[in-house]
Order: sequence, then structure tokens, then C-alpha cells
Amino acid sequence: MERFSGPLGHYEGLVLIIVGLALIVAAALRFIHTRRLIADQETHDEAGYGAELVVSAVLVLAIAVYSIYLLLG
Repeated sequence: MERFSGPLGHYEGLVLIIVGLALIVAAALRFIHTRRLIADQETHDEAGYGAELVVSAVLVLAIAVYSIYLLLG
């Protein structure tokens, strides 16, 4: 286990926990917003999904970099 805990091991875990909590909050807010739009009888424009794509891309990149770090470290 010492191999996985480098000098930044504690901070990496903390950052992953904070990012996970932020994603849960963002998903809950998005769910509430979508539920309100579905309940509304008026026609609405399509909501953009650019933010979700950016966050997903950043997370995939972070996981790939961290995985490579663990494999080579």
C-alpha cells in the first residue's frame, strides 16, 4: 500500500472526494431542473449539455492520468 501513497496521496484522495461530492450536487440540481421542465406544460428550448461533456472529459482525463501514475509509480 505504500506504493499507492506518495507525497500527495492524502491530497489526491481529498480532491477525489470533493469532486465526487460536487458531481452529486450538480446531478441533483440538474435532476430538479429537468423534473420542473417535464412538469411544465409549455414548450421549452433544448437545454445545452456542454457543461456535462466538459466535466466528463476532464474526469476521464484525470482518471487516465492517475491510472498511469499508479501503474508507473
